[in-house]
Amino acid sequence: VEGLKVDYVNVSVGSSIKVGDVLVELNVEDLTKKVEEIKANIAKEQKTLTRANEDYSKAIAAKNEAVKKAANEMNTSKKALDDYNSLKDEEKDPMLGESLKAEYESKSSIYNSAVNDANDTLDLDRVLQDVKDSLQIDTYNAELSKLQPLLDASGKIVSDKEGIVTSVFAENGGTTADTILSIADKNAGYKFI
Repeated sequence: VEGLKVDYVNVSVGSSIKVGDVLVELNVEDLTKKVEEIKANIAKEQKTLTRANEDYSKAIAAKNEAVKKAANEMNTSKKALDDYNSLKDEEKDPMLGESLKAEYESKSSIYNSAVNDANDTLDLDRVLQDVKDSLQIDTYNAELSKLQPLLDASGKIVSDKEGIVTSVFAENGGTTADTILSIADKNAGYKFI
């Protein structure tokens, strides 16, 4: 991990090291601060994702509620029209019949429009996907998975090989680069690794 503050480099070129030897000690306060920043960023991004999912669910629920309301209004106007049609011819008012028929057709059209709108979630899907794409939760988790073990080890980087130090790139009070040091591995015949 690059950019971490180094407190102490415990080896020098030519040092013989064994498995478990402490090579470098990182600044624990700096490491803790970076871990806390990443955790705060993850929490913020999780909150954004939760809100986006809630907004999506609310929008879908609103569309479904509009369909339900339109269906109720259409059914009410259909019942009124059916009741009118079941009257005897002498009891029917032609103006009322036309009015009930026009209202039913209008309510039916509104219902069909609401159903089409409820089925068309493309814009909502895109907005939700855009929010998901803009989040960097996986990146933050990857960073955290690299830093947390260092913090758990109190900032001590230990050798997992036995060998001889061939180069040291870190220095006391400096920051880490992509490589801290290199060794010639004893188990590989002192080949550079």
